[in-house]
Amino acid sequence: MLQEKRVDAIVLATAGGNEQTVSALAESGLPVVLIDRKLSGEADLDLVAEDNEDGAKRLMSRLLEDGHRVIGVVNGPARVSTGRERYEGVIAAMREREIEREPIVYNGDFSTEDGIRAVRTFLEAEPKPTAIVSLNNRMSLGVLLEIVRQGLRIPDDIAVASFGEVEAGSLLKAPKLYYIDQHPYDMGQRAGEILLRRLGKDGEGQAPIQEIFRNEINTIE
Repeated sequence: MLQEKRVDAIVLATAGGNEQTVSALAESGLPVVLIDRKLSGEADLDLVAEDNEDGAKRLMSRLLEDGHRVIGVVNGPARVSTGRERYEGVIAAMREREIEREPIVYNGDFSTEDGIRAVRTFLEAEPKPTAIVSLNNRMSLGVLLEIVRQGLRIPDDIAVASFGEVEAGSLLKAPKLYYIDQHPYDMGQRAGEILLRRLGKDGEGQAPIQEIFRNEINTIE
């Protein structure tokens, strides 16, 4: 459809499972810039993304440094690179500290409802987690909503860490909520710059550009 409408270029945040289609578009000569999510396999395409694995590893490390060992993980779908890489970061943090206990995992689809269901699942576990790391801010909102709905206190009853800021967290009293500070505007701006270069003569024949953003961890005190 995009080719029929004769677009000049594409900025794409793939939902996964469409690698062949995207590769075919790129091979046709159409400039394609991937943003936020990678394709599986080896695709020579421009990319603007976060360092998902490193960010999730550092986020999980904060909870481990605070002494938590039974931790619930609200993960995204494995069909997209963000879901796979962030979970790999969680596991890497545990291996680095030689923690053999497996986290309690709820696999969601980046929705608020997934965060709600995850908390309900975790509270039925034995032992119950003392902390939750949610690997997407929409799921994190659901996590906060359900914890409050259950009458639990953050962080006294259960601590929370989120990949991405949750604005509702500032409404809680001293939640000590860790979060990855994301920069979607900066990523979008960089994707636009790469796209303009590709559409100009200077971008012809140039090797793929890989722009990886390393975000910092902040705390809502």
